[in-house]
Amino acid sequence: PILFDRTRSDEPYIPLPAPHDNIRLTPWRRTDATDVDPVVTILNHPAVYPNLIGPPYPYLEEHAAEWATQQVEMFEPDHQYFTGDESAPIREGKIFDYSPIMVIREVQTDGSQILLGVADITKAAFTGEPDAERREERVRANEQKSLGDPSIIWAIGDYLTPTHHGRGIMTAVIGVLIHSWGVPYMRVRQLDVSVLDGNIGSRRVFEKLGFQTRR
Repeated sequence: PILFDRTRSDEPYIPLPAPHDNIRLTPWRRTDATDVDPVVTILNHPAVYPNLIGPPYPYLEEHAAEWATQQVEMFEPDHQYFTGDESAPIREGKIFDYSPIMVIREVQTDGSQILLGVADITKAAFTGEPDAERREERVRANEQKSLGDPSIIWAIGDYLTPTHHGRGIMTAVIGVLIHSWGVPYMRVRQLDVSVLDGNIGSRRVFEKLGFQTRR
């Protein structure tokens, strides 16, 4: 379910189920050090960056600030669609083409929150397609489909701070992201994810969630 944090001007969030109920997914909040610094630290960690497809390395503060700014600005006009009513959190009929509720945060005993990572749903880039021309064709065809089209192929991008690896957190995160956001508000019906060779942890996460390996 989507809930609202009354202490943060009805910020929407998606809670994780027990035993991870002190962890939630939220939007990006700002572009200052509160969100930027943890991202820089995580994406430069040797247990994280070799397993990622896309982000530059080394990952600099300006990279994080630019990304956070884009996400904040993208979500800003869509605040109007969130009602603040947990029985009907989003105005009926609104379909999103992205996942604004994507930042993984751990709520501390004093109420403060620590950024642990990110998980989002985007249109597939077909990074597992070895033929560059074929990949471009698939991306182009996917992009041309109308919002809400069940044949759109989506992908998941995610990372988590190494201090929290091996706890089942990302399995829970991606599960609620798909079922509490992707399916009802993006009309996600098809997901295609790519995992680098050797990234056993991510492979296990997707296998636990019912994804099947395709070679």
